[in-house]
This record gives sequence, structure tokens and C-alpha cells, in this order.
Amino acid sequence: MLKAALGEYDLFVVKSFEVVELAKRNAPGVQVAEAKREAALHAENAVNRLEEVSIRAYTFNKQANDASFKAVRSALLLLSLTTLLSLGSAVVIWWYLSRSLLRPVNELSDAASKVSEGDFDVELDERVSRDEIGHLTLVFNRMVRSLRKLVKESPGLRKYLDLSVKEAQEEREYKLSQGSTYIVKDATPHRAYDIVAEK
Repeated sequence: MLKAALGEYDLFVVKSFEVVELAKRNAPGVQVAEAKREAALHAENAVNRLEEVSIRAYTFNKQANDASFKAVRSALLLLSLTTLLSLGSAVVIWWYLSRSLLRPVNELSDAASKVSEGDFDVELDERVSRDEIGHLTLVFNRMVRSLRKLVKESPGLRKYLDLSVKEAQEEREYKLSQGSTYIVKDATPHRAYDIVAEK
């Protein structure tokens, strides 16, 4: 289409030069008028072709803009969906990890606290997992069973193990008489101060 417009323009230029040449040679008016008419016709054809090219270019540009807008909108939609799926996956992974890692660690920590207080009847579920946490649970249960067996076989050892628990759980009675001096034995310094301050 553009080639046709350029061809018409070239014919217009040729005919325009022909008109100028005819006018210089003082050619008859009919001949000059005919050359002018042909030049004008070629000019009009060139303009019409250029308008068609311009309309097609505008239409093509509009279609390209519409297509790029749709592509950007699709990309944003895809990006949004990907982001939502990523966040959903992150939540699922966090939930799984918290259940599979944190829960057994918390149970192990609670059991260790009970053992430190003298409760040797603690037993953790060893079927939870076959990873490092599961191995640690297995070793912990073996340790508790060994301690339980050791305490049962050595009754004298039990009083040393329970001493710290009993002191924390029971209050000792101290009777002080007025005007006497006492040394408070087996009490923490803070507790000894409280006893003396009360009297």
C-alpha cells in the first residue's frame, strides 16, 4: 500500500515537472491544462493512498495497544495468582514444620523438665518420626528408663534426687525464741533472712 502511494507521488512529481516544462515552452493551454489535471489526479491518488496507510497504521497500532494491554493484564493476574499460591504454600509448609518439628521439641522439653523435678515415669512416643528428633526421643526414653532402674535398684540414691524437689515443695517450720541467737541450717540465704525477719 505504501509502495502504491509512493508510485503515485512519483507520477505526480513527473507530471508537475511536465507542467512546468510546457509552461516554459509556451505550449497550448489545452496541453498544459491536461498535464495539470493528470498531476492533480496523481496527487489526489497519492494522498488517498497515504490516508489508507495512515488508517491501517492507526488500526494496527490500536490492535497492538489492545493486545499489549491484555498481555499486561494477564501477566498481572498470573503474578497475583503465583503470589497467592506461594503464600499459601508457605503457610502450609510452616504449619507442617511447626507440627513435625516444634511439637516434638516442646514435648521433649516438657518431659526433660519433669525428669529434672524427679518424675521418672515420663515416656515419650517414639513412633513420631524417624529423623534426628525421633532419634533424640528414643535416646531420651532410654535415659529415663536407665535412671528409673538406677533409682529402683539404689533406694539410698532416691533421697538425694528428691531433696531439691522436696525443698521446693514443702516449707520448713522454724521456731525461734525471742532474745536467742540461731544459726539457720539447710535454708537458702533468702529464706534464712525471711525466717529471722519474721521473728
